[in-house]
Amino acid sequence: MIATALGLALALTVGPAQTAANLALKQRVEALVQAIEPQVADVPVMLVEQLRRTHPQPLLLDVRSKAEREVSVMPGAIFDTNSIPAGSRVVVYCTVGLRSGIAARKLRQLGYDAVNLRGGILAWLAAGGELVDLQGQPTQAVHVYGRRWDAVPDNVQAVW
Repeated sequence: MIATALGLALALTVGPAQTAANLALKQRVEALVQAIEPQVADVPVMLVEQLRRTHPQPLLLDVRSKAEREVSVMPGAIFDTNSIPAGSRVVVYCTVGLRSGIAARKLRQLGYDAVNLRGGILAWLAAGGELVDLQGQPTQAVHVYGRRWDAVPDNVQAVW
């Protein structure tokens, strides 16, 4: 039932202007998410569409490795839990959502208002999100952790 609802939600977000490639990309990311989601099903999630509409913008916490972050990050992301101001809403992300789900679970146990970004940086890219390098400059490259997670738009270079 959940998979059917997610499929319907995916179909509703695809407008007539989107190409078959965009739909295929979103379906590939969705398959990757569904494969890991049972392991972090107890952690609340935020969808990319919700993140884009949320004001003020919540704090983004990138829990990927240093090597992954050196390729690119979501704009405004932080990497250190010591940098989280008290009372902040924290959206945790990684490549697709497993590591960030585990991290969000731990943060919640410590009393933080933390949620997992469903689909991680791959969902962000599939929805047209931009990336920056560590100096804040736009980039078209992303570290996808491994070949299995190479689900990025055609204009983005996947690194692993």
